[in-house]
Amino acid sequence: MIFLLFKVTITKINIYLIQKLHYSIYSGYYETEKKICKAAYKNISLNATRETCNFIIDIPQVLPSTINFVNPMINISYVFKVIAYFRWHLPVYMDLPVVIGTTPVHHLEF
Repeated sequence: MIFLLFKVTITKINIYLIQKLHYSIYSGYYETEKKICKAAYKNISLNATRETCNFIIDIPQVLPSTINFVNPMINISYVFKVIAYFRWHLPVYMDLPVVIGTTPVHHLEF
């Protein structure tokens, strides 16, 4: 967890659902990314020190994530890419992994 000790104004926040495909065979591999959908939040108050943002994302029909397979030929995974934009600074990027399935995902205790 990172805490900022100075005040910086966020101008907008974008969230993208990214599909990551990894093809692998004995002779090589190929990776690609595809933007599935996007949500944006621009109504950020300038005087607030803390604000909660709610995003509603309509996820279209996509292939489920590849889980519980050992060395699959095609690995499908998803991430939410969150980008926070600032007025006078460079944007901050964060990837949040997501599992998309057609049936309930079996949770293994660690």
